Amino acid sequence: MKLTIARLKGDPMRKRNLVSNCLLAIGCGIIAVGFIAGIALSWEMGRFHFVIALYWWLSAIVSGFVFIGLSEIIHLLQNIYDRLNCSALPQPGHHSSFENGAVRANNLDDSPNEPVTPDSESSHNTPVKFNGLTVRLDQEKMKAEFWITADSLHIMKRSVFQPEFDAKLIKKIRKTDINRNFEKEKDYLIFTFHDPGTRTWHRLAFKTYTIHDYERIVTLLQNVKP
Repeated sequence: MKLTIARLKGDPMRKRNLVSNCLLAIGCGIIAVGFIAGIALSWEMGRFHFVIALYWWLSAIVSGFVFIGLSEIIHLLQNIYDRLNCSALPQPGHHSSFENGAVRANNLDDSPNEPVTPDSESSHNTPVKFNGLTVRLDQEKMKAEFWITADSLHIMKRSVFQPEFDAKLIKKIRKTDINRNFEKEKDYLIFTFHDPGTRTWHRLAFKTYTIHDYERIVTLLQNVKP
């Protein structure tokens, strides 16, 4: 049974992107400021002028609801996009059902329009890179990137303006040391792995705002050459 975006990210009607949140905050702020300004500016000579207050209140309500309406439109379009364009994920605890399917990768040596399969990906060991991830390595939480080659996962860290060649290697994990089964916890997918020569298992969890990357990462991590 496959996971939909609604199951992965929770109830989509409760999730808003940054633009929608900003517009909603601006709209509510305009209404609040207009209401306070209407009360403050309607007092003249010790008398309260309701007409002046009403003018400010109506102006604030109209302007505020314009921004709130735009926020709801963007939120609705985001929900529609997520429902129509989300790729389903394999069910936690099982192997990926997409191991033989084509995977689109941002490989520097491949054409942007050329589909890349796990088999072809492992033929030249050029890393497939996923940025913008929130990674939890045991108890340590960080913003990081996954660089996945044919035989290993490289957890890399760099600043926004830092070039790739200057990225810092946080952890290198061989694919053969990663448990192919995984779990889901809220927005995170959780794998376990052990260091070579030890029996101690570590926890590797990650989440991304690029929904399609979940399937791609799972497929590449589970594809191990014998």
